Amino acid sequence: MPPDLHGLFDDAPPDRRREMALVWDVFDAAEAARTQAFQREETWAAVAERAGLDATPEPSDAAPGAHDRPARSGDRSVAARVSRGRSMRTATRRLLLLAVLLGGLLAGGWFWTRPVTVSAPGGAQVTATLPDGSTAELNGGTRIAYRRGFAALPFVPAEQRRVRLDGEAFFSVAPGARPFRVVTPSARITALGTQFTVETLRAGGDTTTQVTVREGRVRVVAVEDSAGAVTLAERGAQSRVAGPAARPTSPTTVSLDYVEAWRRGGFAVRQASLPATLRRLERRFGTSVRLAADSARTRPMTLLYDAEARLETVLTDICLVQNLSYRTTNQGYVLTEP
Repeated sequence: MPPDLHGLFDDAPPDRRREMALVWDVFDAAEAARTQAFQREETWAAVAERAGLDATPEPSDAAPGAHDRPARSGDRSVAARVSRGRSMRTATRRLLLLAVLLGGLLAGGWFWTRPVTVSAPGGAQVTATLPDGSTAELNGGTRIAYRRGFAALPFVPAEQRRVRLDGEAFFSVAPGARPFRVVTPSARITALGTQFTVETLRAGGDTTTQVTVREGRVRVVAVEDSAGAVTLAERGAQSRVAGPAARPTSPTTVSLDYVEAWRRGGFAVRQASLPATLRRLERRFGTSVRLAADSARTRPMTLLYDAEARLETVLTDICLVQNLSYRTTNQGYVLTEP
């Protein structure tokens, strides 16, 4: 019983005083429990705010009649902290969603700007269909690259249909308003609705590009000298660019049987040096063919195998013409003086 109330019951019988003392003990215990419960709620709200958890108590946990009691200052403080915690969690979720969306856009843009690459391993041939419906038949050891969809940006067409080439390929170009361009280390070839072959060969530090038309018209220009352009407009017309600053040679007419023998499974060279012939053999058959002799003592030659050419047959004929012999090694073939 509270000390200030003891005097009110001094005259009461002993039994009455004991009963009142029991009643006040019950009241004191209830007040202590209520105070402890409030402190637990306040502590939990503070922890929940720091951990980003929901501090709202479940309806079953609320004391009976809790919603009927007037809000106290402590209750309002807890509610304010819980509200701030909810606002912070909502803002965090929005920032995370924005970061995910931004990351997706960046990843999509990076993927779109990555060029598409198609390669044909040595000794194999691959046909690639380009975004505009054009096709490129790749000889062995050849690689092409182009922008995805021939677009500058997603859903934004580029001004030209541009393909980079390293090796040898036969192009069948679909008609279109945008120019179709093949770029090599030494030349730029522009065409509209045509069929033509482009071949690159490295010699020393430069790359020679050879262009031969089967059908239609193409324009050939050196990478670093756009003034000396050459137009090929007849079947079998051919021009070479010996380097990025060299002008294309004047058009000459050649037999397509030599130029396109690889498309039929054959092999051909026309007035080609022995080193250039061996590089073409490596591309066509996908194996190393090395010259262990003085190349200055060899001479240009012409060979034509229309279809189903065998490497050993070609090497035997080369050795007869050049007075050489060949042998096999773990890495391929070696041509030597007898």
